[in-house]
Amino acid sequence: MELVLERLGIVIVAAGSGSRFGGRKQFARLAGRPLLGWCLAALDRLGPLAGRVVVLPAGAENEPEWAECVAGLTQPVRVVAGGATRAKSVRAGVSALGEACEFVAVHDGARPLVEPAWALACAACLEADAGLGATIVARAATDTLKQLDASGTEIDRTLDRTRVACAETPQVCRRAALLAALADPAAVRFTDEAQALEANGWRTAVHLIDRPNPKVTHAPDLAIVEALMRAREEQR
Repeated sequence: MELVLERLGIVIVAAGSGSRFGGRKQFARLAGRPLLGWCLAALDRLGPLAGRVVVLPAGAENEPEWAECVAGLTQPVRVVAGGATRAKSVRAGVSALGEACEFVAVHDGARPLVEPAWALACAACLEADAGLGATIVARAATDTLKQLDASGTEIDRTLDRTRVACAETPQVCRRAALLAALADPAAVRFTDEAQALEANGWRTAVHLIDRPNPKVTHAPDLAIVEALMRAREEQR
């Protein structure tokens, strides 16, 4: 596993404006520290890697909240400015990693409950199968899923939920393949890294998890995540 770590880099994407949240959610207070700080602290536990990059809005690294985010970290973190779309932000982050980085774990900065072991498990899958372009953290669907018609108001059909998974992050990809996929002009339409690689002919896989890994999108989500944090600590 040490060889995998030497070739694994991490890109934490936190460059959004937070329009649905009502402000910069990456710096929103969560259990006494900025939301993004929880992601950085969790992934810091992986120890030395091929590189760590955080993608922020231009100039955000000068905010006092950023200093709080990196306080106490044992590993260095590089900051790069994000782009106008997720694809451009991810590409900026991945490009900032050195050539020693063969695998890159892309993680949403708004998912503070990330477990370091998930990134390792995904990277191990890629190392074991050269035909895989990415292995992503995902959750098995438990709800009944309906595909809607073009109007978005009527049900077209019910999907087989045993063959559906909800994509999350981290998503661990082959760095060179991901850079090539994100260079495609069509990449602006893709909603995650696995989709970009799929469009470029790569096989992708899932690492299913059953622990909470929610994404903070709206302000009320903070209270939900904080409750999950307390429950997690009580179980330890």
